[in-house]
Amino acid sequence: MIDYNREDFVSRVNAVTAGGRCHVVYDSVGAATFPGSLDCLRPFGYFVSFGFASGKNSAVRHHDVVGKRISVCYVARADAVSSPTSRLARHEPPAV
Repeated sequence: MIDYNREDFVSRVNAVTAGGRCHVVYDSVGAATFPGSLDCLRPFGYFVSFGFASGKNSAVRHHDVVGKRISVCYVARADAVSSPTSRLARHEPPAV
């Protein structure tokens, strides 16, 4: 575990991954870690935000995502706690 309040978590991730960075970053902190979390991702990595403990993230700028070739996803609490059946129902294509 890395405590972002006590150490530079971007440097620590780079050290732990030998510079390879992460495939996925799950961020529940929000504003305080958002920019650094993006820096921890390898190309084609996934950033998943599911909370805003330190405040809402700043707006995601297009060049932050495209330039780093990453995907960004925000998960709402309702999505996280709903049943698998209801999640599937929302993503099924409409009947023709």
